[in-house]
Amino acid sequence: MTVPTATLRLSYPLYALDFDPTSRDAKRLVVAGGGGSSTKSGIGNKLTVLALDDEAKEIQISAEIDLSREEDAVSSLAVESRPVKGKDGKGEIVRVYAGVNSSLESIKKGKNEHLRVFDATLSHKTASSSDEKDSEKKQFQGKITESSRTTLFSARDPDAYQRLLRISPPLAAAATGTTGPSSRDSQIALFDLPSPTQINPNLRGTLELAKEATDMDMLRVSDSQHRLVYVDERDMYLVAISEDGHVSSPRCVFSMPIDTAAGQTVRPTFRCVRFLTETFVLAVANLPRGGGAILQGFRLPTNLSAAAGENEGEAKARLAISAKLPKHVARATNLAVRGLTPSKGKVGDAQFVVAVSGQDSSVLVYTLEHTTLVQADVCLVSQLRRVVDWREVHQGPISGLAFSYIAPPSEKEEEETPVLRLASIGSMGNTVVVHTLPLRPHPSSKPKQKRYILGLRSSPVIAPTQMIVVTAIVFALLALFLQGAMEVKGLTRPVLGARQVVPESWLGREVWREIEQHQKGKRYYKGDSLWDRYQAAVEYQRDHGQNAVVLKAGGKESDEEGVDIDVVTSSTAEGESTGKQWDELAPAQREAWKERLKRAGQWSEEMGEAVLKGVLFGEIAGVVRGLVR
Repeated sequence: MTVPTATLRLSYPLYALDFDPTSRDAKRLVVAGGGGSSTKSGIGNKLTVLALDDEAKEIQISAEIDLSREEDAVSSLAVESRPVKGKDGKGEIVRVYAGVNSSLESIKKGKNEHLRVFDATLSHKTASSSDEKDSEKKQFQGKITESSRTTLFSARDPDAYQRLLRISPPLAAAATGTTGPSSRDSQIALFDLPSPTQINPNLRGTLELAKEATDMDMLRVSDSQHRLVYVDERDMYLVAISEDGHVSSPRCVFSMPIDTAAGQTVRPTFRCVRFLTETFVLAVANLPRGGGAILQGFRLPTNLSAAAGENEGEAKARLAISAKLPKHVARATNLAVRGLTPSKGKVGDAQFVVAVSGQDSSVLVYTLEHTTLVQADVCLVSQLRRVVDWREVHQGPISGLAFSYIAPPSEKEEEETPVLRLASIGSMGNTVVVHTLPLRPHPSSKPKQKRYILGLRSSPVIAPTQMIVVTAIVFALLALFLQGAMEVKGLTRPVLGARQVVPESWLGREVWREIEQHQKGKRYYKGDSLWDRYQAAVEYQRDHGQNAVVLKAGGKESDEEGVDIDVVTSSTAEGESTGKQWDELAPAQREAWKERLKRAGQWSEEMGEAVLKGVLFGEIAGVVRGLVR
């Protein structure tokens, strides 16, 4: 199935994006970025509201604001999910929170109002154009205004900026980043979002970090509690935030181990982390020395208040699922996650869609199943499957990924099945790319509780541990098969007893029925398995007759390579014996037989004389006889 794709090139580098949660048709996207505080570059700093057309093939600019070139470019943004109406009750206001550093002059004075609030007022108007096709298109016209500026961080590091921003109304979190060599004074600021009638956020408190947060995410788990998860390069931390203002101390719930079995001396590093549910998070980590990237799902602890050393196992996250990304992804750069079943309470059975971008401008899409065992009150994540692997989505690094939001189904009227949009931005190419992924109702979903799944084919992803187990099983089965084949051919000692269970035709026994019927016939074998035919003849005579099976030289003395397997009576007409055991042969006869068997390709020095014992040999004519005993 072809996935509809829309692309737009803007006039400035893009560093941040988010879909508008209030748009039920998931057609509105906010992007931002710019050239920074250097006026010499000629590249402005902007924030833009974009909209897809009805066919999701074109991206239009709804509204745009030029920001000061004396200040930094937008480094992070998030769109609030609570709708805000205009003062006159008409139109829509999309509230956007962004991270923008103040001017260098202001920062030197110790003032950096880095958190900005923008309100975009949008309206729908039909374009007045002489072209009939253009006149049918809806043109989105709007205006963006800056509503407030706030300082959240207490640190005064001139190299610090607001690198991360996550909102989960009515709470939000912002984390510092630094452009300098150190990450001193790293913080996470927690603040209350202003009400729809207010514009200024309220700082709730800050978390002092030992290391800079690589990524973070926030989730509202109940009406009275939020959870914050963040990672630095090596560790994952969890914070509980209650409605009454209490914030728990960050608890390290997982530390990246060193894989000594793989001979590694450097640990993998966390790159991104996202909540799936209040029980699970999904993280992407990069292996050392550009060795690839891995997706990891963790089951979070339920008890964050356990004291250190007390019930320590309950306060640790446990790895629930893991898979390595394809080889062409040497490093992962971004992660986006979206659940396809809207739920205000605990998440039940649901499918999650996961997107990961690589350093090679690729975007990979996966699905992941979340299952709830109602009777046991246990949740599981499983069935990580790869859907698509898009290469070279942008002409340069991908600086951001975002999924659109899935709106809960309306109770008033039957709605069409929604779609899921995946937006990605390129910082060097100034490009926005939006893929529209089809959804379909799950067969078991109820009309009033619709559950959606991705409407694209997928293939299972084998985890590293599963790969090792599967490989071991394949090698074990292959070894058993080779052992059985060698036993059937008579080339090795019986271990599996394969000759007792295979069909007679595999042992060549029909050949020996023919020999019994035609005693005077001679058969010479040069390339086939001599020992297989000899053993088959012995077993057949043991079951059907009293004759002996003797290994003789070829019918003519000049035939120096032929080997004949013959069925004889107790004595021949010439009075010769029916054959002798290997140890009964004279030394000259044994050496002659070795040479003849070598030429026939039926014996080698590596096989040893053990394989020749138990076989009846006839004497080779013309060989000088030695003492027998």
